[in-house]
Amino acid sequence: MLASPELKIDDKAKAFVKRNFKTFSTTAENEDALKLDMGKFVEESVKEYGELAKDVFGVDVSTDTTKDVLVFKLPANLTVDGQAPVITQKPPTVPVNRAERLAQEMDPDINPLIVGGKAAEEALKT
Repeated sequence: MLASPELKIDDKAKAFVKRNFKTFSTTAENEDALKLDMGKFVEESVKEYGELAKDVFGVDVSTDTTKDVLVFKLPANLTVDGQAPVITQKPPTVPVNRAERLAQEMDPDINPLIVGGKAAEEALKT
């Protein structure tokens, strides 16, 4: 019944219905009555799933008419009104290996402690 294509519920709702299947009982005497009782049980379980999601987790489970499946929507107080998050920190840099670091330290154009290099001459000007 849950695998039928005309029943359009998401996988989480199906899992919820399967977990609640142990509470299903029927007095149906034929197959049509059993299908009807099962359909009512599935509808009630999906409704209970939606209420539980809304009451306990604050998630609104409603149907989207364009997709015909249940869709989770965040409450308005948890959304950022469509704005992308602003990143204020620079991404971490990958540290250079030991050989590159040594080459940078021993470069007279960069290291002001090496006499006769550009960096030392620049440091003496100030």
